[in-house]
Amino acid sequence: QALQLDEQTAYGPRVLKPLIPVLRSNVIDPMERTLIDLLAQWDGRHNTESIAPTLFNQFLYELAKGAMADELGEVQFRNLLRTRTLDSALPRLSADANSPWWDNKTTPVVENRGDIVTLAWRATMSHLQDIRGQSIANWTWGNVHTLTHNHPLGQQKPLNLLFNVGPFPAPGGREVPNNISSPVGPAPWAATYGPSTRRLIDFADATKALGINPVGQSGVLFDAHYADQAASFVGGAYQPMHLGEADVAASTRSTLTLLPQH
Repeated sequence: QALQLDEQTAYGPRVLKPLIPVLRSNVIDPMERTLIDLLAQWDGRHNTESIAPTLFNQFLYELAKGAMADELGEVQFRNLLRTRTLDSALPRLSADANSPWWDNKTTPVVENRGDIVTLAWRATMSHLQDIRGQSIANWTWGNVHTLTHNHPLGQQKPLNLLFNVGPFPAPGGREVPNNISSPVGPAPWAATYGPSTRRLIDFADATKALGINPVGQSGVLFDAHYADQAASFVGGAYQPMHLGEADVAASTRSTLTLLPQH
């Protein structure tokens, strides 16, 4: 259970480690320096109450954009954001002060790591203020990282209000075991992939198994079990899986009988 719901990764602190001194050298605003200190102390946890994962994930996007979009162009940069290559490249790039990627090819001057990191930080502050306001309390991960279970019919408004389930403030994210996540990009982040189910089975006694579905057991709108597991799923809870014959009989609430058509 602890592994399935783990929200922590060393990836964020690894990317940030060589960049924190750069930010401290170039950012003078007291409030922003407090946020940089927050990132420097961050342990990589993506929980809904934390501000650090919001800062990091927006900064990650701005850093990739500032370093790579000029070389790749808009189309190829968008393609890169959808790949795992970026996840391998960014820790190496952040640690290499002499990488040619830091230079913006569209300007006459030669930018260095400090220039691009500072621009990425300023863009991060500007974007988060635009979408969440000046109050840092509104920048928590749960306010910008959400999970909605979209139904095909929900693509046509206002049917989304009937068929879609959510949004829920969501823990987890990229590079963590609780992989409720989306591609690298600007906030807010609506999760586009994640675990399709969770199960815990004790092979010494499988009748004590636990499990959870992302939404519910029924796919029928207005059914009591259409979305009754959704909040528990995102909250990290489990349901007992009744596997023993006696346990099934004791826990049965209703029976559906399928009869052949005469």
